[in-house]
Amino acid sequence: MNKTYPFSIARTVVIISVSKAFSLLKMSMAVGAFWTVFSLRGAIAPLVGAFGGIAGAGTLFASTMFSALFLKNTVAFSSLAYSGIPTLCASLYWAFESRIARSFIPALCMILFVMHPQGMMAAPYALFWIIPIIIAYREYNSVFLTALGSTFTAHAVGSVLWLYSTGMGAEYWYSLLPVVPAERVLFAAVMTAGHMVFSYLFSYSFGFASRARTHS
Repeated sequence: MNKTYPFSIARTVVIISVSKAFSLLKMSMAVGAFWTVFSLRGAIAPLVGAFGGIAGAGTLFASTMFSALFLKNTVAFSSLAYSGIPTLCASLYWAFESRIARSFIPALCMILFVMHPQGMMAAPYALFWIIPIIIAYREYNSVFLTALGSTFTAHAVGSVLWLYSTGMGAEYWYSLLPVVPAERVLFAAVMTAGHMVFSYLFSYSFGFASRARTHS
């Protein structure tokens, strides 16, 4: 089972900084919003929850809001729907150890999606969010599976926010059905690789610091 580390300011700052750099690497265009693209930041930033716990996830969200309010003087919907709230929920998926807590958000998103008139007509789209629920209730989860649950949780929250703010038609949601699996597997793969790199980096850094104190 993947290990969730206790809160560490140093780890949290490092991951947030790296995720900012990854925001320059753009991916797919969001259907229905031709000015909006996904970046690989969404595959790195949620790891704050794995290495910084709930406090780390909160710090990530606070830094996003601080950037929006004080550097841009506004909180744009795109920051909340594609960076803020979905990324917060994805990082909490790593931070929570409770199966109920991990499955609550995607389950709620499924309900909210089908409650919307356009979402009801595209109800099969919401079945994607059974994936993080199934993963949450598995007896053993690899880092990749946890990453998959995390990125599908972000996808669920972002989709519901987008649906309720734009009312995007059912035909657009259906057009995304073949795109979502490849996109989320890619995000999960990048997140898994990032987890491996950070695990090595942090264990080496703290191990080196521990040896330095021992010899001093």
